[in-house]
Amino acid sequence: MARNLLILVGYGSSGQPGGDVLERFADAVSQRVQVPTCTAFLDASPSVGECIQQGVLDYQPDAVVVLPVFVGASMAKQQNVRMIVEAANERGFDAAIQYGNPLGAHAGVIAAYRDRVADALRHSTAAATLQETALLVVARGSHDPESNAAVYPVARLLYDKTACGAFEVAFCGTATPDIQTGIQRCIQAGARQVIVVPYVLYDTAVGQAVQAQTWQAQADYPDVTLIACSLLDVHNAMIDAVSERYQDALQTLAQQPAGTRSFGHSHAHGHNGGYNGITNITAHLQALLPPRYQSDTPVSAAPMSAADLIFDAQGQVAWDQIWGDFCDLALAGGPPHRGTLLEPVDPAQIQADPQGYETVWAELERGIRMITGLPVVSSESPGWIGVQCDDEAMALWLLRAIVIENVSVRREGCTLFFPVGPHFRLEQEIKNIITVIAKTHHYWQEHITSQ
Repeated sequence: MARNLLILVGYGSSGQPGGDVLERFADAVSQRVQVPTCTAFLDASPSVGECIQQGVLDYQPDAVVVLPVFVGASMAKQQNVRMIVEAANERGFDAAIQYGNPLGAHAGVIAAYRDRVADALRHSTAAATLQETALLVVARGSHDPESNAAVYPVARLLYDKTACGAFEVAFCGTATPDIQTGIQRCIQAGARQVIVVPYVLYDTAVGQAVQAQTWQAQADYPDVTLIACSLLDVHNAMIDAVSERYQDALQTLAQQPAGTRSFGHSHAHGHNGGYNGITNITAHLQALLPPRYQSDTPVSAAPMSAADLIFDAQGQVAWDQIWGDFCDLALAGGPPHRGTLLEPVDPAQIQADPQGYETVWAELERGIRMITGLPVVSSESPGWIGVQCDDEAMALWLLRAIVIENVSVRREGCTLFFPVGPHFRLEQEIKNIITVIAKTHHYWQEHITSQ
């Protein structure tokens, strides 16, 4: 019988508000699907990559399904999860790792929120009828228009299921309309009662912010009843939705032709035929290493500690002297970017500090040229710095290798683009971007292309 592992990805952090709700939900899902179920987080530890590695080590599964249970995340974060799964499949794990489709406007999600609205109506003391009641569905809010647009079909479906008189959409932050404007629109539509629905799944911090803003707004509208729905918790309809997405992912995995999924690295550090072509695990691991390590010399699996910055006589960072051996850096690597995904910044930040932006951009350009020798180009959109690869194959490989380092990256043809912000610090964001480019570029240049 196959051994599987399910990883649910959400906001929050382990043991904290939001994270603890997701963990309770994961326990309930695990009982339903009868497989171990772990939680990973977009903005905290354990990250998706960490959870995959630890889960494979702890459970030794045949298949791993990584399933997002978040809404309102930017396209960069959503794509980052998918690419981490793709990168994990190329890192030699003895397990098939499959990305599960997000819940979206699944019927189970709508049913769970319909129950929250019904609870709010049952406890309401207002004399308003359903036709005099409006739904205000409030999402997190993002700089990404597609992420914001995803809330509208959910709001419409929920409106149809509740038979309320009207509905509106608002956002807790970043995007417009805000909650205050959403309430005003509901009142202008004739509502005497507004049910505010925090559409954030298990993002408790944002859900509580939505509730707080709703209660604060009540004083501005004494003649209208404002009710904030309770936050989503463990709900059978949500368990049904996740179970269905999990089974869909397993079915997708089973339908893939034999031999199309690679379990190993197809480059000079490993066997080109994938793990199934190597019967001895020791030989497989030896083949993954550079020639200098293919001996009895012990190699630590722990990441390298962060290297200190080294400055030249002019006081500039000597990026080409920080690491004693780029091969060691490529093998063990430094720690990935910590905390949240290093994403592109709001263009308004660049407009507010153009000089700071130019300073950061110039230092990134200098460091990238120094360690790779590759051309550095600007982007038509502010907030990005481009590295021109030799060809599309190189760009595709580096893209997958870099995304697991918690740094946002996008590709246009043979050029990879990395985020730039005026607030980027030399020893933090700037160093992290240059480090990940240094180790992945060396791995490609010295070991993969040598094949």
